[in-house]
Amino acid sequence: IRYGNGLKLEFRKEISDMNARIAPLLLLVPVENAFKHGASSAISEPEIQIELTHQVGVLDFEVRNSKPQSLPIDIVEKKQGIGLSNLRSQLELLYPEQHTLDILDSPDYYQLKLQINL
Repeated sequence: IRYGNGLKLEFRKEISDMNARIAPLLLLVPVENAFKHGASSAISEPEIQIELTHQVGVLDFEVRNSKPQSLPIDIVEKKQGIGLSNLRSQLELLYPEQHTLDILDSPDYYQLKLQINL
């Protein structure tokens, strides 16, 4: 609601087992980051895409957001917080050797892919 029609938001889900369970709030940090950094007023046409899939005991989660094109490097470096660091720690504690976390930081977009073997 805050962003109105200025934000293009896509959410896709395909869940084979609605009783599948993951640790509470585990997916919150990537979604919050997408809105915080990907729907910034510095982006003329912000886009966020979220995809959640669960099939045969495997959860796939992907978040992709647009990025501002011209932020000075020192501002980008200062924006890195503890959210992703905490997520990595949680994954290691809760799903050791049962997950993969891949992050792509391209000039145009930021993409996080998480796979968890449940």
